[in-house]
Amino acid sequence: AYDAMRMDSVFASVKSASKDVLQTVHDQNDSVRVSSNWFDTDTKSWHDIRKKDKENSEAMPLPQKIAVLAFNIRKEKDNLAVRMQALLDLIEDTSPDIIMLQENTKAHHEYFLNSPFIQNSYYVSGFEGQSGPGFKVSIICRFPLQFCLVHAFRRPCLLGRVLSENGEIGFASVHLTSGNNAGIRSRQIERIQNELSTCTEAIIAGDTNMSESMEDAKASRSNGYKDVWFTQIQTSDKSKSKSLQNGVTRPMHSTEYSRLDRIFHRGTNYSCNGVLVVGNDLIPGYEDIYLTISDHYGIFTTFSL
Repeated sequence: AYDAMRMDSVFASVKSASKDVLQTVHDQNDSVRVSSNWFDTDTKSWHDIRKKDKENSEAMPLPQKIAVLAFNIRKEKDNLAVRMQALLDLIEDTSPDIIMLQENTKAHHEYFLNSPFIQNSYYVSGFEGQSGPGFKVSIICRFPLQFCLVHAFRRPCLLGRVLSENGEIGFASVHLTSGNNAGIRSRQIERIQNELSTCTEAIIAGDTNMSESMEDAKASRSNGYKDVWFTQIQTSDKSKSKSLQNGVTRPMHSTEYSRLDRIFHRGTNYSCNGVLVVGNDLIPGYEDIYLTISDHYGIFTTFSL
């Protein structure tokens, strides 16, 4: 009986390892180029820059600053028009250079595409390679990125790159596996870091679902990356709970490690000017139902030369 149990355990281990190997092979070959769309004011429509000959292969000057907003905007569609208007108001107020979104469904996306502010100021990634109603990741950016979608252990990750005079700058909008799966998240982060390894500067942002102190913390700070939260914490509202000021991005969590939404940076050209929690206020007129933009908060930071 003991030998049989031991063999069952061995077979289970082999099966699990084989599944991981097959998944890794699948991930490595599962890469899709994603459109980068700009708004044509003449035709009043969005077009892929590749089709309009607007993609520029020349290196651009290194931006003096890069303001980043990362936000899981919640794929559910209740009160969607109100929530999206509040989000668009936040974007206008903070004016980020890079907006990294998670759970951005096609219904949500229409509000971005129809926003005059977005139309006049940003390039918008497409949804190529992403199926299903939720868990879509997007990037909205002031300069034209070349986008590529990869799957890191079954979770879509949108990579954006732009060539600067000091080398390539890379961005990744991520939505990692949730729950008691720090090991999977570690491998997902490693896959994304490897994809950006040729970039002189790299920023990974989004809903990391990190909730386990030691293993998640180790993964988030590997390969030269820094968790920018620990650069500086800013909050203008002194009435916020202590847990929020310790870095919590959902109310039910209570430790500095349980920050589901994070921004990681690697590079020497830029330094982080601090982190601000945004989008966590109740929407005016809807206080009675405690309506906010999302069940997550946005994370906003600025990198400067």
